[in-house]
Amino acid sequence: MAEILLILEEDPGTPSHEEVRRAQRVTQGLSDRVFAIEEPDAERLAELEALPGVSLYREGSTPARIPAGLSDAERVWVDAWGQRSQPKERPGEGLSWDAPGFEPPDPPPR
Repeated sequence: MAEILLILEEDPGTPSHEEVRRAQRVTQGLSDRVFAIEEPDAERLAELEALPGVSLYREGSTPARIPAGLSDAERVWVDAWGQRSQPKERPGEGLSWDAPGFEPPDPPPR
Protein backbone atom coordinates (compact mmCIF):
# COMPACT_ATOMS: atom_id res chain seq x y z
CA MET A 1 0.00 0.00 0.00
CA ALA A 2 1.50 3.31 -1.06
CA GLU A 3 1.12 6.27 1.24
CA ILE A 4 1.24 10.03 1.04
CA LEU A 5 2.52 12.19 3.90
CA LEU A 6 0.44 15.28 4.65
CA ILE A 7 1.71 18.27 6.59
CA LEU A 8 -0.83 20.95 7.39
CA GLU A 9 0.27 24.55 7.83
CA GLU A 10 -0.81 26.46 10.92
CA ASP A 11 -2.82 28.93 8.80
CA PRO A 12 -6.38 29.41 10.03
CA GLY A 13 -7.60 28.74 6.48
CA THR A 14 -5.98 25.30 6.37
CA PRO A 15 -8.36 22.33 6.28
CA SER A 16 -8.45 20.51 9.58
CA HIS A 17 -7.21 17.01 10.16
CA GLU A 18 -10.81 15.87 10.56
CA GLU A 19 -11.82 17.28 7.16
CA VAL A 20 -9.04 15.33 5.47
CA ARG A 21 -9.71 12.25 7.62
CA ARG A 22 -13.36 12.19 6.55
CA ALA A 23 -12.36 12.16 2.89
CA GLN A 24 -9.30 9.90 3.12
CA ARG A 25 -8.13 6.93 5.22
CA VAL A 26 -5.36 7.96 7.65
CA THR A 27 -2.80 5.15 8.00
CA GLN A 28 -0.32 6.76 10.40
CA GLY A 29 -0.42 9.89 12.45
CA LEU A 30 1.77 11.83 14.80
CA SER A 31 -0.31 14.93 15.34
CA ASP A 32 -3.22 16.86 13.89
CA ARG A 33 -0.74 18.45 11.47
CA VAL A 34 1.48 15.54 10.41
CA PHE A 35 0.01 12.24 9.22
CA ALA A 36 0.05 9.72 6.37
CA ILE A 37 -2.88 8.65 4.24
CA GLU A 38 -3.47 5.83 1.81
CA GLU A 39 -2.46 7.07 -1.64
CA PRO A 40 -5.64 8.33 -3.29
CA ASP A 41 -6.56 8.09 -6.95
CA ALA A 42 -5.18 10.79 -9.26
CA GLU A 43 -8.31 12.94 -9.11
CA ARG A 44 -8.42 13.00 -5.30
CA LEU A 45 -4.67 13.59 -5.14
CA ALA A 46 -5.06 16.67 -7.36
CA GLU A 47 -7.82 17.94 -5.05
CA LEU A 48 -5.59 17.53 -1.99
CA GLU A 49 -2.66 19.23 -3.73
CA ALA A 50 -4.89 22.21 -4.53
CA LEU A 51 -5.87 22.77 -0.90
CA PRO A 52 -4.16 25.81 0.64
CA GLY A 53 -1.72 25.04 3.43
CA VAL A 54 -1.40 21.34 2.62
CA SER A 55 2.01 19.86 1.75
CA LEU A 56 2.05 16.36 0.24
CA TYR A 57 5.00 13.99 -0.03
CA ARG A 58 5.02 10.63 -1.77
CA GLU A 59 6.44 7.62 -0.01
CA GLY A 60 10.21 7.45 -0.22
CA SER A 61 10.69 11.13 -0.99
CA THR A 62 12.11 13.67 1.39
CA PRO A 63 10.12 16.87 1.69
CA ALA A 64 11.78 19.74 -0.16
CA ARG A 65 10.41 22.19 2.37
CA ILE A 66 9.25 21.44 5.88
CA PRO A 67 6.77 24.07 7.06
CA ALA A 68 7.81 26.32 9.92
CA GLY A 69 6.31 25.73 13.32
CA LEU A 70 6.66 21.95 13.45
CA SER A 71 7.72 20.55 16.81
CA ASP A 72 11.00 18.66 17.14
CA ALA A 73 9.05 15.39 17.28
CA GLU A 74 7.16 16.27 14.08
CA ARG A 75 10.41 17.17 12.30
CA VAL A 76 12.02 13.87 13.30
CA TRP A 77 8.90 11.94 12.22
CA VAL A 78 8.83 13.66 8.80
CA ASP A 79 12.52 12.92 8.28
CA ALA A 80 12.11 9.27 9.32
CA TRP A 81 9.06 8.85 7.09
CA GLY A 82 11.07 10.08 4.10
CA GLN A 83 13.90 7.67 4.80
CA ARG A 84 11.92 4.55 5.60
CA SER A 85 12.00 3.15 2.07
CA GLN A 86 15.71 3.80 1.56
CA PRO A 87 17.91 0.69 1.31
CA LYS A 88 19.21 -0.40 4.69
CA GLU A 89 22.84 -1.23 5.36
CA ARG A 90 23.22 -3.71 8.19
CA PRO A 91 26.55 -5.18 9.28
CA GLY A 92 26.61 -8.87 8.47
CA GLU A 93 23.48 -8.77 6.31
CA GLY A 94 23.16 -12.14 4.56
CA LEU A 95 25.99 -13.79 6.51
CA SER A 96 25.59 -16.95 8.57
CA TRP A 97 25.01 -16.37 12.28
CA ASP A 98 28.43 -17.85 13.09
CA ALA A 99 30.42 -15.95 10.45
CA PRO A 100 33.91 -14.83 11.50
CA GLY A 101 33.84 -11.55 13.39
CA PHE A 102 30.31 -12.06 14.72
CA GLU A 103 29.18 -13.61 17.98
CA PRO A 104 26.66 -16.45 17.88
CA PRO A 105 23.34 -15.86 19.60
CA ASP A 106 22.98 -16.70 23.30
CA PRO A 107 21.91 -20.27 23.97
CA PRO A 108 18.28 -20.75 24.98
CA PRO A 109 17.56 -20.65 28.73
CA ARG A 110 17.52 -24.06 30.44
